[in-house]
Amino acid sequence: MKRPSTFGMTIRQIRELFDVGRELRGGPEGCDNEAKRELLESRLAENLPLDRAQIQQLPEILGQLYQATGQLAGDVIGEILKNPSSDLRTIRRVKRHAKRLAAKAASSEEHDAAAAVYYAAIAHALVFQDQRITQFPMPALAQTYSRLSEEIWISKELVALFKQAGAYCLKKAASG
Repeated sequence: MKRPSTFGMTIRQIRELFDVGRELRGGPEGCDNEAKRELLESRLAENLPLDRAQIQQLPEILGQLYQATGQLAGDVIGEILKNPSSDLRTIRRVKRHAKRLAAKAASSEEHDAAAAVYYAAIAHALVFQDQRITQFPMPALAQTYSRLSEEIWISKELVALFKQAGAYCLKKAASG
């Protein structure tokens, strides 16, 4: 079943993309946990790109550049994901942005770092807002969060979020 929100990819295909190189974890060349850690930190420190509404406001904002400088910069992704009160619209933007980064990744490390941000956005919506922003089944998400929680290249803060999301998914799967 193809979904427009996943660029036509099935759940299985997305999972396979994320699992690329998973067997190599801690093993032979091609899986550099330090490189993944650095890429993930870099992704989390990026500003979220402007959305269409912000871009449409640019002509007006440019007229008042001095006062609007703070409005032109996008929010830092890591800060958005850490903040329990981040709005759902922004969390969805983070998810879409991470999905685009994963789709155009030039290496498995870049892909895995982008996928971690993607799943962190989904986890944020589940844990902090009790909102589901994906079609992935809860048991599959719980399994993904369990795997992500074991990755040594993922920050402790994200691991904690992934563990909370995994518990949330298991609870929801058991209840219904």
